[in-house]
Amino acid sequence: MDRIPYSAEVKIPSVTVRYQIPEGEWRRSAEGRWESAEEPIGDLFEGEVEIFVSGESIFGPETYPISISNLAVGLASVYTNLKAGQNGEFKFYQLNDGLTMTFFVEEGHVRLSHNLAPGKEWHTSRVEVLAGLSTFIESFTGQVQARIPEGLDWKQLCRLKDYAKQQVPPP
Repeated sequence: MDRIPYSAEVKIPSVTVRYQIPEGEWRRSAEGRWESAEEPIGDLFEGEVEIFVSGESIFGPETYPISISNLAVGLASVYTNLKAGQNGEFKFYQLNDGLTMTFFVEEGHVRLSHNLAPGKEWHTSRVEVLAGLSTFIESFTGQVQARIPEGLDWKQLCRLKDYAKQQVPPP
């Protein structure tokens, strides 16, 4: 009896954001906050990030050191604009880490570039950017909620709390 070959297609999002925050940094960030309405002195949740578009790292073979909370808050703003169907140029600025990412959106197509790789662009779809950004933002937001329950009430993270509320479907 001949065996029927098995095949399957597994869809992997073309935009992936991986991050790592050391345990000590979670503690440092939590201990450094005593007044939720005040801006912190210095960045919180310092870590390493990799962003992939269609399997290619936009930072090359290395990870990029950055405040993961600043990245999540900034990308939540980009996400909100894309989710609303807006077209145009949307930027993430992280001046003290020296990074500016530009998302140029034309209908369903997104062109991503950043200042650390001048002249280089990555192309993907609005749907894939939304999927990748939401996975990252929800992961980081979930980690903050699990590790520091009051963390989303901090002034610099309140944008993530607003983002989380928008993701909950009405009853």
